[in-house]
Amino acid sequence: MQRNALLLLRTGLAVTFLWVGVLILRDTSMWVYPMLPWAKQLLTVGGSLKPVLQAVAVLDLVVGAALILNLGTWIAAVVGAMVLIVALVVTGASGALAMNFGILGACLAVALMSAPEGVVKKLGLTR
Repeated sequence: MQRNALLLLRTGLAVTFLWVGVLILRDTSMWVYPMLPWAKQLLTVGGSLKPVLQAVAVLDLVVGAALILNLGTWIAAVVGAMVLIVALVVTGASGALAMNFGILGACLAVALMSAPEGVVKKLGLTR
């Protein structure tokens, strides 16, 4: 049963990260408006947020591909969680806040379920 749950979580997260990565690459401007002013100022490169958003899109695509292919799953899930934490910080209390918290929880669950036992023990966690 746990294997099926992990497969479902991995697949759902993979599709989410792949989809968002493609959406960002198709239209970076759509992803600028929810950012807080201080984040826009901090993340602007050469007068544009486009390079940063493109890098995030590529990272989303890599995370999604790793999850769907079950390659380095726990690392991909941790990286995905980090991307979501940054997104939560730079957007603040936006309309997507609750959904991003749910996806963040799913990333952490996948990381915990797929991490090597030694990593789980070092963190003082149990499965």
